[in-house]
Amino acid sequence: TRARNRGGRYSNANVYNNAGDELGTINTGNSMNSNYNQYVVHVSVLPSGYKVKGLTEDVVIGDPRGGQLATNNLGYGPGTNGSRITTVQSNYDAVSATTQNVIAPAIRIASSWGAAQQVNDYNLAEDRCASYQENGYPAGRWRIPTIAEIDFLINLSDNDHIPELFSPARTNTRTYRGYWAGGRMIYVGKDYINDGHSGPYEDLTSSDVSNGYRRLRVGSTNYYYQPGIRCVYDEWYWSSQKYGNNGQASNTAATQWLGYIF
Repeated sequence: TRARNRGGRYSNANVYNNAGDELGTINTGNSMNSNYNQYVVHVSVLPSGYKVKGLTEDVVIGDPRGGQLATNNLGYGPGTNGSRITTVQSNYDAVSATTQNVIAPAIRIASSWGAAQQVNDYNLAEDRCASYQENGYPAGRWRIPTIAEIDFLINLSDNDHIPELFSPARTNTRTYRGYWAGGRMIYVGKDYINDGHSGPYEDLTSSDVSNGYRRLRVGSTNYYYQPGIRCVYDEWYWSSQKYGNNGQASNTAATQWLGYIF
């Protein structure tokens, strides 16, 4: 399936030809991760001196949203060729570049049904999470994870404490898949360090799009990225509250669009 907000069409092979404005694709047959469960990870203690390589500050437990509101055009109306166009603005708490060392006390990770690939614009990644909903947990409460959150979850899975949820991949020494993190960062993974980079992430602020990839020129070398997004839900803040058909709290509600509930 595809999530998009305007433009583009499907070909006969069910391949989406995008018009440069889509919210990503979910391809469960060729996904970086095929775990269809949601997991909630509670973080009460961190290893002493734990840093993400490349970040100067220790990783800490706190509110990574930074108190900053991002405006996203996330109300939808009918467009051409079955697409949707944005009509309404909504604010939600965004993660900034200054909170990349912060891990929330308890986060719910979207299932692999929501682990979208090929989201080549950071603003669209924000839109994807701000409009995301799953299993009755409503839109407006999901966000992009921080670098520290992705790194911590990968370390947990590497040590067999939780299933693998984030799976960065290297195509070759200059082409990578990865996941968007707050502040226009992409978490590329440990292979990135092994290829001589200073940390497992890259700042794509100065990158551009080339042939469907984000392209970042460093000196005389081009690096190519095809970021995905796996949104997280601030379980520590919203608890496990869901919403039912009439907008009232429910613990058994099915996934549905209800607008923005804050």
